[in-house]
Amino acid sequence: MEAGNTSAVVAAGDALVEQSEEVMVPTGGGNPTLGMAHLMKPLVSEDILYYPPPPTVLIASNPNSQNLKKWCLKGSKTSPKARWNLWVNSLEPRYGEIWRRSGIYQAIKASTYSVPRDKMLLLGFAEFWCCDTNTFVFPWGEVTITLEDILHLGSLSVIGCSILTPFDNDECGHVYNCLRNEIKQVKRDHGESVTPHMWMDHFVMNPGKEVEHEAFLLCWLSKFVFLRTQILVQDVNVAIHLSRGTRVALAPVVLAYIYRDMSVLHNAMGKPVESGSRIGKKFVMWHYDLVQMWVWERFPEMRPNPKVIERGDPRAARWNGVPKLNLSDYRTALNNASILLYWRPYSLIQSESMLSNLYKDKEQWVVVESDAVEAFARCLRASNLNGLGYTEPYFPQRVARQFGLDQDIPLLDRNIALGSYDRPIRGVRVYIPPRDFESDVTARYNSWWKGLLAVNENYVDNSNHEQQLLALLPCGHQSNAESFAAPGSLSGCVMQSLEAGPSTAQLNSQLGKPDGYDKSWNGLGNDPALSSDDDVDEDSLTIAQYLNRSRKRDVFENARDVGNEHVLNTGTSNLMALAICPDTTNGLTCTSEPLEMSVPSFKGKKSKLSSDKQA
Repeated sequence: MEAGNTSAVVAAGDALVEQSEEVMVPTGGGNPTLGMAHLMKPLVSEDILYYPPPPTVLIASNPNSQNLKKWCLKGSKTSPKARWNLWVNSLEPRYGEIWRRSGIYQAIKASTYSVPRDKMLLLGFAEFWCCDTNTFVFPWGEVTITLEDILHLGSLSVIGCSILTPFDNDECGHVYNCLRNEIKQVKRDHGESVTPHMWMDHFVMNPGKEVEHEAFLLCWLSKFVFLRTQILVQDVNVAIHLSRGTRVALAPVVLAYIYRDMSVLHNAMGKPVESGSRIGKKFVMWHYDLVQMWVWERFPEMRPNPKVIERGDPRAARWNGVPKLNLSDYRTALNNASILLYWRPYSLIQSESMLSNLYKDKEQWVVVESDAVEAFARCLRASNLNGLGYTEPYFPQRVARQFGLDQDIPLLDRNIALGSYDRPIRGVRVYIPPRDFESDVTARYNSWWKGLLAVNENYVDNSNHEQQLLALLPCGHQSNAESFAAPGSLSGCVMQSLEAGPSTAQLNSQLGKPDGYDKSWNGLGNDPALSSDDDVDEDSLTIAQYLNRSRKRDVFENARDVGNEHVLNTGTSNLMALAICPDTTNGLTCTSEPLEMSVPSFKGKKSKLSSDKQA
């Protein structure tokens, strides 16, 4: 939906957050207490017999050994060249106000920055990625990269029209034809596809062309947003919209890129490089800089010293040109429940972000009527994120504490009726917590999360790994072992026998609630793991067919052998399904380290954050 459009609204009174009295466990540790909780929808109904299973991540042993050092992890986003910086500086005086109206001013400024790539950091965090939930699953909890992170770190808009929105007047049609002709001209001059470098040279060497501004934006989109290797006519519409001061929702596209790459990288890590072999792995990761900045903002013990920035600078300026940390063992650090984590790094630091003025000292219940509130609401709502030719699910309710909200058991992802990202949201009520509020978890979430660790401990028999995975399949699916899903998928956890899990009544009993305890919940009334959208008899399906019915059947990898290197290329349209690739489980061993559950004690939140304002 286009920014400012209030013609389509949802039913008045609908809310993205539910307020209810719950037994809560402090995040920093302590005794459970009865209090008022603010929980993100959709919620799990208390009427179900069994709760949905927690996510599962299977991790290869010795992750930071010589095998990972053989990886060649590259970034498709190159460091800006001097000529690009000159082009930005030459056009800013004339078009800076238009960039502000279209919400890309700071993103363009940030394109002149350089963030060094940290291979071991990216591989270390990719180990903990869950492909079905698009979250990092650590022994102490779930976190992920959200739209709020892309808005702050990438300075990209979460509101506005879709990248597929066509232009609607003759003037734009004239500009479109001019740009298409320029593309043809450059292609004739060079006799090959038009790269962003060729495109930039064409206009920088011939300044003052009628469509120079639109050509500049087209180059920016190709180099720093869509990360293409060539200038494409299909991106011209987006450039024209931005040149007219129209907001375009670019953040969902970029986040879909990141989710896809993290899933492909995680699954690829399940196939270790043989010891003593010269074979290595190449992987090109899109928007690696946003992943690294996300880690540095939230995990201060894993970051270089940030730079002091001036008021009005993009937040990414904190990390411009900083040196990499020489840290190789990320697993040990991330398995530590006492690791220091900033749940809300953006709420206490004033910035130019449109969300900055929403972070106040007191809580607020507001209706989505302004662009700023709409941006926050879209960060909170589960939806499908449309990338360029693929879709990734977005589950912010799994990481409610990152928004200052209390964490409850998230509804199993395959039972959420995810709608399109741009469906109407005006008129919805949303809760905005105080800027320094430290959220808690419900007591039933605490009990549920402990079950995750018990599941992981069942995977420590390294000698019989595939048989253990097959044991999780329902009856009738324990054949065709070669078709079982790649490690890191939630499929095995989803297919776990329900009788092994605690029932709602059992957990209510543990919490001291009576059997008839009931509240007003907006979730499924039946067991979500048993619900079905059709009448297909799943017991008659092969494992491959069963897995193809799961959400992650569209996680892809194009894998091919080139010489003595195994090349993983995510930048091609000829993609091969990875979810049913048998080779990814070969040689995989799982951690034998005991995982003990405790609600992590995150140290020094308020004082540390306050002192970090200008760090």
